[in-house]
Amino acid sequence: MRKHWLFYFVFVLVLLTNASVFAVSHNYELNAQRTEILFDGKSTLHAFHGFTHEATASTGVDVEALEVEVPFLIQVPVSSLDTQNKKRDKAMRRMFQAEAYPHIIFKVETIKVKEKKEFETLVCEVTGKLNIRSIEQPIQFLTGIKLKGNQIHAQGSFKINIKDFKLKPPSVLGVIRVSKEIVVHFESLWKVEE
Repeated sequence: MRKHWLFYFVFVLVLLTNASVFAVSHNYELNAQRTEILFDGKSTLHAFHGFTHEATASTGVDVEALEVEVPFLIQVPVSSLDTQNKKRDKAMRRMFQAEAYPHIIFKVETIKVKEKKEFETLVCEVTGKLNIRSIEQPIQFLTGIKLKGNQIHAQGSFKINIKDFKLKPPSVLGVIRVSKEIVVHFESLWKVEE
């Protein structure tokens, strides 16, 4: 009988000191309706802005151990990119060759916690590869992550040079030209899949 009590005591002690060993990973899905990807650019005439609400992704997350299953893909339909200007949007889709390459894909390869802040907020470094028209370029940026119940909020920004993807910036009458540098901002909500 004494051996049984000793076994249970050791078992409970292991549970209390190594709870992360028994942590459960849940599958999280990007909530497109609550996710916004914005992009800012400049032209010789004025700055322009665009957005999309149609990104899709899902991955496993162990919130207690702060571990994310990688790699995973975030996909954005080129047809969903909107600058509130039909002519510009049409030229942009031609530039991306949307019919042949309908998605912009970001392959997340690593997520490392760089700093833990108050109220379950983290600063993480994300690395991966951005794929546009089957041309991949490495991307690295910082993202702020906030854990709240069964939801994860993430936001951040990064820059890309469209010439790295062999894209020719569209121009109007050869006079108004679009800058090669685009700044991408994102604010996303991830929820446990039901």
